[in-house]
Amino acid sequence: MEAVTQCCRPSAVLTTSTMRLGVDAIFERASGKERCLGMRFLFPVYAMPEVELQLCRWTSMETLSWVRAFLERMAKTAFFRAGSEPLVLSEPEREARRTAAALHGRAGAAALVARRPPTLALPDLASPDTLCSALTAEVLETGRDKDCVVCMDEERNCVLHPCHHLCTCAACGRVLLKRQDACPICRRHITSIFRVFHS
Repeated sequence: MEAVTQCCRPSAVLTTSTMRLGVDAIFERASGKERCLGMRFLFPVYAMPEVELQLCRWTSMETLSWVRAFLERMAKTAFFRAGSEPLVLSEPEREARRTAAALHGRAGAAALVARRPPTLALPDLASPDTLCSALTAEVLETGRDKDCVVCMDEERNCVLHPCHHLCTCAACGRVLLKRQDACPICRRHITSIFRVFHS
């Protein structure tokens, strides 16, 4: 971390996602210790709104405020680790939270669609031949799971633009777009989405 803090901007916030190591020990030789902390997204990342924070003894309130505001823009909820053990959810707990997030996402997506103005600009689409061949290859690939990579409940029917990955259902695609999130496959920023219908 000492080398990393020497190379980054003085305003950069440095985090570690360690589960077992002490955050103080990791950042002990770092410069700018007041902007260092532990931050771990719970698994699966897209279905869990909680983010576990672990402060080191040097973390400033300014850094903490900035991180909380950043997480709120992503529709995530920060909480502090209680004790020395990380929060690791069991499979039933994950499934319950995944279902709750999916239901909340669908309700939020429906409200978002209802508030849109009646005139919508068409997204900047690729040429039909290129897009069609890419979609066909992705859908027909043998052994490929056809479930949404975010909620894992619905069929993939939403293409993300500009990367044209067919990896989410329409509801999860709307949630990712609303959060100004990145493509789960390539991490490219999503500018628009469009739904595809399988025959």
